[in-house]
Amino acid sequence: MDFSLASSISSLIRELRAVSATRQGGVEGRVQDLLTEALSLLDQALPEAADPTPGGTDRAARLVADFVRLAEAHCRDRWRLTDYAGALHVSAGHLRAMCVRVTGDPPVRLIHGCLIRQAKRLLIGSTLPISAIALELGFQDAAYFSRLFHAKCGMPPQEYRLSFRQNAYPCRAPL
Repeated sequence: MDFSLASSISSLIRELRAVSATRQGGVEGRVQDLLTEALSLLDQALPEAADPTPGGTDRAARLVADFVRLAEAHCRDRWRLTDYAGALHVSAGHLRAMCVRVTGDPPVRLIHGCLIRQAKRLLIGSTLPISAIALELGFQDAAYFSRLFHAKCGMPPQEYRLSFRQNAYPCRAPL
């Protein structure tokens, strides 16, 4: 493991233990960024493990996996598809086609999935109001965030939070 990466993770673990529950969301975001960086370093160090056979399907799957990692790291930044495509050195059309080919879903649905996973973590792990969670996830309009969450999970964010705290498992989709 890269020394700076190891020391950063150790520092974040100490910080996570020391901060209040309301500030842990920011630390979790930094941890996710570090994990994304770690996965990228592993892919660079062991390229044969990421692509055992030099076929087009493996390359497409790797591109989509890289896209999902970027989406997890930057969905709060509200990147557009062209931003992701530029970071991956492909055209937006090619990225869209590969996402549909590999997952059956367009890139926007994959980005929404990243946002919903992060929203669930914040709803469960913090006491932030829904409007603050919406802002933290890059939504200017809390009502739009609530509608998107409801559409993806079958219930509004507040109901999800309450149901989870009552030991129910409300949303079929995993975190």
